[in-house]
Amino acid sequence: MLITNKRTKVDTRSDAQGNFNMDIDQVDTLLFSHPAYNFSVQYVYAGKHTLYLTPKVHKLQEVEVKSDMAKFKEDSAFRQSVYHKTLHDAKQKPKAGFSNGVVVDGLFSSLANKISGKGKKNKEFVKQLAEDDKERYLKVRYSKNVVERITPLRGDSLRLFIDHFPVDYDFARNATDLEFDSWIRNNYKSWLGIK
Repeated sequence: MLITNKRTKVDTRSDAQGNFNMDIDQVDTLLFSHPAYNFSVQYVYAGKHTLYLTPKVHKLQEVEVKSDMAKFKEDSAFRQSVYHKTLHDAKQKPKAGFSNGVVVDGLFSSLANKISGKGKKNKEFVKQLAEDDKERYLKVRYSKNVVERITPLRGDSLRLFIDHFPVDYDFARNATDLEFDSWIRNNYKSWLGIK
């Protein structure tokens, strides 16, 4: 703890138990400071005194740690919920039937979508969304962190390696971690032969 005489600007440090010696006059004010305690100003007289300081309390914000794959899955689920109607509309097939009742499920909305061009746009959007999901998945599954964990490649060499050996989406999606790591190792051996 740092103890400073406010009048003379002389300071000293206490020992681990908080004991200290300092020459003071009756008119002196001592300032006590320590990073773990609230600042304190005390008026003391000669002799022994016991001083109690209040510890500082630092409240931390909640922190949530997620893997890249967990973030991807959460984001994909969110995107599915946001675009649910568009995804549903793009997959909807019109039905018509008049036996034992009337069934015209999606017939009129399908016709309206066809006339307005919305159906085609929805299908294109769904296709693009699926492609984006594939690309995002590959970036998580075949990331620089994964390659760094398996090979000594870093920086530009690592980026060139990933570009030179693109991974097939179906393989990345279906391979076990062991199979995927083995695929990277085998390509790294080929990479060493190339360089």
